[in-house]
Amino acid sequence: MKYLPKIVILLVLAAFADAKIVPYIMDGQAMGPKDIPFAAGIMIHRPQNPGWCGGSLVSRNYVLTSAKCVTNIPSASVLLGASDVNRANQTISVSNIIIHPFFDASGEKNDIALLQLSVSANLSDVVGLARLPSKAQKKEKFSGMTATAFGWGKGGKGKASVPVEKLHAVNETVMTNFGCLKKYPAYITDSNVCTESGNGTPCTGDEGGALYVIDEDNYPTQIGIFAYQFSMGCNWGWPAVYTRLTSYLDWIKDNSDVVIREK
Repeated sequence: MKYLPKIVILLVLAAFADAKIVPYIMDGQAMGPKDIPFAAGIMIHRPQNPGWCGGSLVSRNYVLTSAKCVTNIPSASVLLGASDVNRANQTISVSNIIIHPFFDASGEKNDIALLQLSVSANLSDVVGLARLPSKAQKKEKFSGMTATAFGWGKGGKGKASVPVEKLHAVNETVMTNFGCLKKYPAYITDSNVCTESGNGTPCTGDEGGALYVIDEDNYPTQIGIFAYQFSMGCNWGWPAVYTRLTSYLDWIKDNSDVVIREK
């Protein structure tokens, strides 16, 4: 499965000229069972090539993730309450995969999907729901805000295979789309949100995981789904690119039982 966009040769050369090496890809902290209760791990069931992605529980019946993770797969299961993947609180099979009808893998467009669970998740202090942006936030850019990304993906050069045992998270800064476009010309649109990666970044195995900010009411709000990093590797300090959820609130509402807040 191909996850990252091709970068033209001139951009590759430029990257080697000015890239900042990040010693650890996630460079974050291990999370406890109650720290990110809406974090979901997705096991991709393929006989010859099993896979792993991240996601977020957005209702008792649906998980939000990346379309590239779940396109043309035989089946999948979701782990909830899995800050330690070996001690997941719940493992639920996926009964239906809903991929955005205009998902374009080659152009990295509309990279969003919903997974319908075969049974409803049981909510607790270790399994909770992600809050999505409100309708009033549709034009919000979130630029300059501190955001948190998380996942079970690669934690640094030479680290263990995906998924790693412990859920990790890292704080990043949301950057302007104009600044991100300079690194990924022809790929960044208004439906993307990017973060600086100097302090660490999600990487392989983290696709589909949530990006969230602490909103004005001090409650976490998911604003993105991790889509891709620089195709030459995640340790070059290039921006991490996410699907911007404010562009897809209507699609999420129309294809799930998620209720989008007015304010």
